[in-house]
Amino acid sequence: MPVPCRAHSSRGIRGTGTLAMSHKWTKEEKSAYNKAYYIKRREELLARKAKQHKENPEKFRKRASDYITANREKVRARVKARYQNNPEKFAEIRKQRAPYQAAYYKSNREKLTRKMKEYREENKDALKAHRKAHPEYHRNSMNRRRALKRKCGVGNSQIIYAWERMVKSNPVCVCYWCRKVVSTKKIHFDHVLAISLGGQHSLENLCVSCPSCNHRKHAKSISDWNQELEQPVLL
Repeated sequence: MPVPCRAHSSRGIRGTGTLAMSHKWTKEEKSAYNKAYYIKRREELLARKAKQHKENPEKFRKRASDYITANREKVRARVKARYQNNPEKFAEIRKQRAPYQAAYYKSNREKLTRKMKEYREENKDALKAHRKAHPEYHRNSMNRRRALKRKCGVGNSQIIYAWERMVKSNPVCVCYWCRKVVSTKKIHFDHVLAISLGGQHSLENLCVSCPSCNHRKHAKSISDWNQELEQPVLL
């Protein structure tokens, strides 16, 4: 196989001379050569890229923004797949970033609050449509915020979403408290131990409830709530 004079350029693999020009590169050959070239000169390429970003930050920021705008669904699918395939990895990353994010928020609270308020004002209709299309996302976001505010435990949101979708995929299910069969169009997702009492927002502390039981239970303790049930729940 002929060896090209240069690889990993902005135009892909390039070759000069009769030998290189006479060979038609397959996609697999180009990919393999570019991969080998990158591995061999990784540090050099990363340093060059970092230098270019430092010298032209606006140029690369605009390029990234334009790409995301033009390929929004593709980017979302790719990011979602990465999170779903590596939940432990990203949970650890979030844990490591938490102290920095908390410190940054504390130092820039007024600025961030103002920007968020402006964003909500400018995108009222879009946010309303998103809440209607993805109620589980906004419900979990609110519960996650409540749990963090009270310094309770928080579980993996992707696992909670997957469980809720699985429950909703069935036409009916059974209320955890009263054992009645309820349409999944009417069910509530309830915290076994209320967040206000120190309960975690995690899969282990969630259950399916009928609207009546969820409203009656509210923030009662399990011992108090069991006194109102025909069949007390054993935990």
